[in-house]
Amino acid sequence: MLSSLFFSQSCYGCDQQLIRQEKLICFDCLSQMEKTGFHMQPEQNELFYRLAGRVPMEGATSLYFFDKKGRLQQLIKALKYKDAPHIGLRLGQLLGHELADSAFMEAVETIIPVPLHRSKKIRRGYNQAEFLARGLASWLEKEVDTSSLIRQFATLTQTRKNAEARWENVGGAFLCKKSIPQHILLVDDVITTGSTLVACIQALISAPEPPLSIRIASIGMARQG
Repeated sequence: MLSSLFFSQSCYGCDQQLIRQEKLICFDCLSQMEKTGFHMQPEQNELFYRLAGRVPMEGATSLYFFDKKGRLQQLIKALKYKDAPHIGLRLGQLLGHELADSAFMEAVETIIPVPLHRSKKIRRGYNQAEFLARGLASWLEKEVDTSSLIRQFATLTQTRKNAEARWENVGGAFLCKKSIPQHILLVDDVITTGSTLVACIQALISAPEPPLSIRIASIGMARQG
């Protein structure tokens, strides 16, 4: 059919051809990615407990559980390494849809994506976390701040590092010199040990005028064990 020429894009999660109603990710992939539901209990979930006691925060959520070789991993790989920032917008919108009717976002004034170092951003062409944040912000009508929090120096990839090595890799890597809104949401793609987010929060609370509350959100949370 002639119409198929205009709807022949493949799913970034499984390479199957998309149908008219699907946007970048097919319904089958979406059904195979397990939602966490953490936003319903933002201070009583596995992600919050993983970070609790290390830095102050008002709640944490992740849209999906992240499994090796799962569909979400394929999407994140495409987002980060296949020049497909639009997947970030789509995933951010899915997160926004999930959070739209919850109390999790009520106090949030500004969304801050975890920053990339300038050198890595130049190589990749974009910051994937920024596209996630912009997709989320577009759904929830929030502001995105990409200038207050910076990464001072380039770090090695966190992949294949244990918890201690991850922290040594990112400790002190971030800096916040500007005054920022009182209630913020910090956004990343996938959380494993949370070392990157802890380093970001430490920079935020060391700012001249630190925020009153910080919440955390990601698209995926890696299972432990």
